[in-house]
Amino acid sequence: MISFSSLIIVFAPLIGSIILLLYPNKNNIKSSLIANISIGISFLFSLILLINYFFENDNTIIVHLFTWLSLNNFTFEFSFLVDSLTIIMSFIVTFISFFVHIYSV
Repeated sequence: MISFSSLIIVFAPLIGSIILLLYPNKNNIKSSLIANISIGISFLFSLILLINYFFENDNTIIVHLFTWLSLNNFTFEFSFLVDSLTIIMSFIVTFISFFVHIYSV
């Protein structure tokens, strides 16, 4: 659950911005709705992650996505480190971003 939530927190606004970039009809209402929904999804999943952290208090989790480069003794991996600081900061950032998006409509 934590790995899925952390991926949604990062990739929901990215997917929303790609949709807005490729969206041919630049209507203000539809564009703001897409932007607010993508940030809102990210906010909800960060809230779920924060609630899970308060009740379960898991340790540090590394979400491994893929290995970018593998040399003799070195591996460069693309992964997320999810710990208490990451969870609290993602909640604060998505909370403020969500209300800035709502205020800008």
